Amino acid sequence: MRRVIPVLLLALVAASCSSDSSDGASTASAANATTTTTEPATGGEPFAIVASSDLAVGENRFLIGFRDFDGTLLGSPSESLELTVHPDGQPDATQTVDGSFLWIVPDLTGLYRAELDFEVTGTWMVDAKLGGRDIPTASFTVRPEPQAAAIGQAGPPSVTPTGSNSALKDITSDPSPDPRFYRLSVDEALQSGMPNVIIFATPAFCNSQACGPMVDQMKVLADSRPEVNWVHVEVYENIQDPANLTFVPAITEWGLPTEPWLFVTDANGIVRARFEGVVDPVEVVEALDQL
Repeated sequence: MRRVIPVLLLALVAASCSSDSSDGASTASAANATTTTTEPATGGEPFAIVASSDLAVGENRFLIGFRDFDGTLLGSPSESLELTVHPDGQPDATQTVDGSFLWIVPDLTGLYRAELDFEVTGTWMVDAKLGGRDIPTASFTVRPEPQAAAIGQAGPPSVTPTGSNSALKDITSDPSPDPRFYRLSVDEALQSGMPNVIIFATPAFCNSQACGPMVDQMKVLADSRPEVNWVHVEVYENIQDPANLTFVPAITEWGLPTEPWLFVTDANGIVRARFEGVVDPVEVVEALDQL
């Protein structure tokens, strides 16, 4: 079967990490990805990898990473980033923003995050200045509407496994699962009258290596936010048979083109924040504080 993670995000960590799974389930697919990477035609130049797979008209959380021509991963919390974006063919319609660095795997590899507002659909171009170093232009696609559950929409009431009707080893690939994250099904959480943090991730089968760290970060954060429902949805069913993994129905119901994803919903089950790929716990705290 084909993986849901896009090749673009995977490319950022492939040089320094390997998948936890070596069977057919670990094959990456870019079938749903809309971002592109501009690799140098001749050696000697660094290049950008746009890692966001679900960009649409309006405000977006934009992820981008960088590699040198020899494969070295670039970027760190100490390196500044300036991004300039514009629709293809409209170089005068630019917006320039600064990016902030987020670790995917702490002290090993990460991405930059920026907030961008896209006014039109189609192909867009991004120029980057990383630590004062110019990076060749890369392109990406902006859709009319997001694929995944959007901010302001009701979270899909997916029925997902819980610890009350299944052994945790059968419903999560997390090697150290927190029972609090499997207490409620997604539909139960959305109908509970409480805020929710809903995480779609597969710690054992995540080629980007971003799933495990995201889940672990949220376990720590959950200790300080008991008023919130914390729900982890394993991306795959049949995890005891890795050669025959299948996506859980919730992946389709939430429209997820990649993994991992994290959603914050309010007490009425409305999506108020969404994060793809990698998230800083501070971002989740800020989203919860705004409910």
